[in-house]
Amino acid sequence: MRERTDPPISKKQCGNLYLVASARSVAGEAGVELESIVELLTDSVRRELANCEQIVPIKGEKNKMMITQGFNEVAKTFADPEISSVVMFTDWCKFPLYEADFGWGKPSWVSSVHVPLRNMIYLLRDKSGEGIEAWLNLSVDDMPKFEQDANIMEFTS
Repeated sequence: MRERTDPPISKKQCGNLYLVASARSVAGEAGVELESIVELLTDSVRRELANCEQIVPIKGEKNKMMITQGFNEVAKTFADPEISSVVMFTDWCKFPLYEADFGWGKPSWVSSVHVPLRNMIYLLRDKSGEGIEAWLNLSVDDMPKFEQDANIMEFTS
């Protein structure tokens, strides 16, 4: 997102600017196919990234509304009684978490200790930079289904 804003945000800056992209899917008799969810999410993220260049610098009500629009969509989703399940992803892969040094050396392992929301998935780059760790907070009933899904098992080690 940093390089897509106009002007680009420096890699040395930090703050609370982030992107909220959402996608809705309706399960058929066989459930929801992983490929269709990935495609929906990819399209949603691309749409939101295209809007990034308009975000900085924030000028006027239009840009403020654009930033809050993603949050409003998520709030509507949680409030909608017809939606049976909401899954949220956050991607921290580009954060240089393994470069942080607070005086006692760089971390040997980084993880998310607290996942406050059900059906929340954190994606983090591993220390080697060649893999991704996925931290999930699923319900007790959903976890066995997830652990046995052939599509998901194909990508785990």
